[in-house]
Parts: sequence; C-alpha cells; structure tokens
Amino acid sequence: MHNFNCIDYMKKTWIWVLIIVIVLVAIRIALPFIIKDYVNKTLQDMEGYNGSISDIDLNLFRGAYVINDLVLKDESNAIAVPFLSIPEIDLSVEWSALFKGKIAGEIILERPVVNFAVEEKASQDGTETNWQEMIKELLPITVNRFEIIDGTVHYYDFTSQPEVDVYIENLDLLMTNLTNVEQEVDSLPSTLTATGNTIGGGSLYIDARFNVLKEIPDIDLTMEIEQVEMTALNKFLRAYASLDAEQGTFNLYTELVIDDAELQGYVRPVLEDLEILDWDEEKGGFFSKAWEAVAGGVRAIFENPEKEQVATQTPLKGNLNQMNLDAGIWPSIWGLFRNAFVEALSKRTVNAIEFPLKE
Repeated sequence: MHNFNCIDYMKKTWIWVLIIVIVLVAIRIALPFIIKDYVNKTLQDMEGYNGSISDIDLNLFRGAYVINDLVLKDESNAIAVPFLSIPEIDLSVEWSALFKGKIAGEIILERPVVNFAVEEKASQDGTETNWQEMIKELLPITVNRFEIIDGTVHYYDFTSQPEVDVYIENLDLLMTNLTNVEQEVDSLPSTLTATGNTIGGGSLYIDARFNVLKEIPDIDLTMEIEQVEMTALNKFLRAYASLDAEQGTFNLYTELVIDDAELQGYVRPVLEDLEILDWDEEKGGFFSKAWEAVAGGVRAIFENPEKEQVATQTPLKGNLNQMNLDAGIWPSIWGLFRNAFVEALSKRTVNAIEFPLKE
C-alpha cells in the first residue's frame, strides 16, 4: 500500500512538472508576439510619428530582445522618406554594470538611417516627440551604454531648387557610463566618441565628455570635419547661396563647453584652394554670374595667400537657461581679417576652452 501511494505521488509530481513545462513553453512561444504588439502600440502612440516593427527575437539567457525593421514616418505622410529606419535594435541588460551592483541596460542600433527633412507643408527634425519616454517604455531600466554601428544621417530639403541632400554615412558612435556606473569622482563621467564619412569624401570625428544626469548636461566636446570636396556641396550652394564651387575642400573645427548652462565655444570653418567661378565655362543668367563674381572677389580678399585658404572663427557664447545663444558677427569679421592679414587659422581645434569654465 505504501509503495502504491509513493508511485501515485510520483505520477502526480511528473504531471505537474509536465504542465509547468508546457506552460513555460507556451509563454516562450507567445512572448515575442506579446512584446511585438506592445512595441507596435508604443510606436503608434508616439506624438508626430507613425511607427511599426516587423518582428521580435528573444534571448532570455542574455536578458535581451531584438527589434527587427523599425520604421518611423511623419504622421502626415507628407514627407517621402521615413524619419527613422533601423534594421536591428538590440536592447539588453548590461552585464558589466550588473557585476558592479547596478541594474542598467544597453542599446545597440545596427545600420540606422535618420532622415531630417523639410517639405512645403511639413518637416521632421525629431523634436515632435519625447525620446526619453519612448526608450523608457521599450527598456524599463536605466540605459548606461548606447551604440550606433554603421549609421547614416541625411538632411533633405525638398523645397529648394535644386533639392538638397547632405549626409554622414558609416557613422559609428559609442556613449558609455551614462548612469555613472563606474562610480568615478569626475564631474564629466560619461563619454562619447564618433567617427564617420561625410558627403564629398570627408571625415567626421567627435570626442566628448559629459554629465547627462544634470537637467542641462555639462559637456566638453570637440568636433572635426575634414577634407570635404566642395564640388559635392554644389546643390547645397546653389540652393542657399546661388553659387557653384569648381574646386576646393571644406574643413570645420568646433569646441564646445557647457558648464551649469553657460555655453562657450567656437566654430572654425576653413576653405582651401577654393574656386567659385570660371566665367567662360559657367552657365547661368547675368545676375547669377554677377553674384558668383562678387563671392569670388570676397574670397580673393580674405584668402591667406601663403596657405590658399579662407577661414574665420565664430565664437559661441550664451546662457542656455535664458535661451540667448549668441554667435558674434564682429568677431567673425575680425577672424576673416586675422586669417587674411595676420596668420592663417590652423586646421585643427586649439583646445582653447576648458571645463569647468573660468569666471
């Protein structure tokens, strides 16, 4: 009798084990569909955009899920290109943070394409929605690491003649220690690095340290764009300045510091070997040619004869709380004269601004 009860008990135990296994398998099968529906609803409820995804892949062992083929479009459908398209988004627990006693997540975007665009009756620039809230809904833990692999950013102006398309491609970006997991005694604990290629075969480099935990983040940023072929910018120049460049390279150097909402920085554009007008070969009306001739004359006046470059340095200064960011016009004019008659501005950032800002 005792053996019979033992066997009966074992049978019931295995039945319950089998039921639990079946339920877990069913949940595992259903979970991707549940998450997919949740993500699609979250994207459809975004202000200013309509969004969708095609599929969800789960990796429970890694504590991750992968969103496939995310697309966000302007809700008016007036713009020909989607604002955002990402073939693969990996959202997961960051194990390195977990080992340090913090629960934090990481997001990796594979081959994202962002399209800033202007149309006659619509525009898309990303300001229409709260991205932090959307990320919180998709990954309900604090994000400590954010990475972009092989991204592309376009700026389209469909209202101009000709239409403008300026872009950065092969963009690799990495932001780390966003929640100060490292516990470093550092006023700027987070880091950002980015590299990419621009229209016209140029290169992009960004290096920054910042504190994202403040309402207005403190930041110390350096950016360099170098060796952009000016001829690749001709549609942009025709649309906004009625100019054509026959040759030349464009470089841009920027340093920016924000300290307790006080901003200081500069933008240093450097144009080398610039040729705007070949009168015999250029086509166009009289006024178009006349404007190009004037622009060419200005270039000749402010070109440094030794280095054959046109450059200036525009300072940036203001208080972000007061929204009075000011780019000085007279310092820019002085920069032109200094480059032409005193010394050519160097093709590099000069590390002239340090964090924290001095009184």
